[in-house]
Order: sequence, then C-alpha cells, then structure tokens
Amino acid sequence: MKVTVEISKIFKDRTDMLKAATNVILEDNEGERFVIKNVRVVEGEHGPFMSLPSRRNVNNEYKEIC
Repeated sequence: MKVTVEISKIFKDRTDMLKAATNVILEDNEGERFVIKNVRVVEGEHGPFMSLPSRRNVNNEYKEIC
C-alpha cells in the first residue's frame, strides 16, 4: 500500500491550532485509490496530529465522517 499526502493549504498566520489542510491518498498494488479529503494537521498538546473530516449533525455535535 502506498500512502500519499497532498498539502492543499498551509496556515502560517493563524493563531489557533490548525496548521494545514491536506488530502490523503491510499493506493493499493493494483492502482486502486481511496482519497480522504480535508484532513487537517493540528498542533496538539503533545505535538502535531491529523484530524479526519467531520460534519455537524442534527444534535449540533461534530462527528468524523471517514
């Protein structure tokens, strides 16, 4: 499996924890791809991490959709 990360935007001037927006591409040996869009790079308390896309539901809660 090949994993590729495409950086779509780097946020240099923001004061919050969001550092970048990316797309993650998972490709198997046969060339089939699965793309996860809008993965965020966030600066956390213990270092940077990637946050999956999320949407707000009818209860006004955010849920990851991938």
